[in-house]
Amino acid sequence: LAPFGAPANSVRLLHENHCGPVRCVAYAPEQSAMFVSASEDGSVRLWDASTYEVAVKGELQVSLVKAPLCLAFTGEVMISGWADGKLRAHDAEDGKLLWTIDNVHRGGVCA
Repeated sequence: LAPFGAPANSVRLLHENHCGPVRCVAYAPEQSAMFVSASEDGSVRLWDASTYEVAVKGELQVSLVKAPLCLAFTGEVMISGWADGKLRAHDAEDGKLLWTIDNVHRGGVCA
């Protein structure tokens, strides 16, 4: 991973990352210091954009979820929509699952 526009020799290995394809990335409105990502591995991660390190991660049991389809970040809550039709919210402080809404959409939550 390297910052945009950085020399090729500044690429570095992340110490922590997703174990599956990343499907969604989102920033909080008017905030560029942190961003969130959601992956097919069932994780939602809050990243520090200045260090490219994971600040917080939320985990879901992979066998129970399908791919993430959409993601929003309020600065305090990471909200994700999944192909299993559920909407989930994780706390941005500790990554804990705050709530789940079942059957939001029959074909998956994509917006």
